[in-house]
Amino acid sequence: MKDRYDVVIVGGGPAGLSAAVNVLARGRTPLVLKAGESNLEKAEKVNNYLGFMDISGKDMQEKFMEHAISMGAAVIKSKVSNVMPFNGQFMLNIDGNVVAAEAVILATGAGRAGEIPGEKTLLGRGVSYCATCDGMLFRGKKAAVSGNSANLLDEADFLRAAGVDVTIINKKEYDAKETHGIPFIQDEIEEILPGAFGTVGELKLKSGKNIKSDGVFLLRNTISPEALISGIGMEKGRITVDCNMRTNIEGVFACGDCAVQPLQVSNAVGTGLIAGQNAAKYVDKINRK
Repeated sequence: MKDRYDVVIVGGGPAGLSAAVNVLARGRTPLVLKAGESNLEKAEKVNNYLGFMDISGKDMQEKFMEHAISMGAAVIKSKVSNVMPFNGQFMLNIDGNVVAAEAVILATGAGRAGEIPGEKTLLGRGVSYCATCDGMLFRGKKAAVSGNSANLLDEADFLRAAGVDVTIINKKEYDAKETHGIPFIQDEIEEILPGAFGTVGELKLKSGKNIKSDGVFLLRNTISPEALISGIGMEKGRITVDCNMRTNIEGVFACGDCAVQPLQVSNAVGTGLIAGQNAAKYVDKINRK
């Protein structure tokens, strides 16, 4: 992974890969961040995409991926914690590494996990989405990790090595061998409660139990657009875009299920094309100034 790209695409499903192909077609360099399985990969059969009859979603996703990579797209399995506009470009925190981009395309798919009460209010005050980014802030303190991220156990190990008194909270059951002896509670977080200083102080679990904690790392495959980039326009749970897939933030585009309906592969691919072409045009424009 380089430290600078013309366009960074957050999401490696059909919308993100279509965007990458079209950024490349206009001579610009894209980086695609794929955090986990796309919704397409979970589909048993797809019969409504022109030219692909009776194909599994997994096979279709593999074909899309092969196409993008064969054209030169850089694709990494990673997730972005936040996107920060800075001095006419964007700085993205990708698993603790900072990458610069001149344009960003959000293709994060339709969100499935709802926001936990208290999460938004306490974000940056004990709530974090990246253990490698913020772990050292909790050295000598109590913190919990929870979520559906494939690297949740690795991040818990990192926190323990950093001197954090860490507990894993998850509805999925782990054994002591998997957690390397890190305390584990099979449960879900119902609410994040503030302490005396306006930071995370307690976690209310769905079982009715409350546990004291100085922080919580919510390690999901995807992060809500509002948490990802401050000030992004939203309506009814989707990113607001115009006909060119532009958001209200200059240089940020969105496509696919996170922005448009119906939730179909053909719509994701089509809007990915529009976003990719317009992001590349935007980069051309700012480089001519």
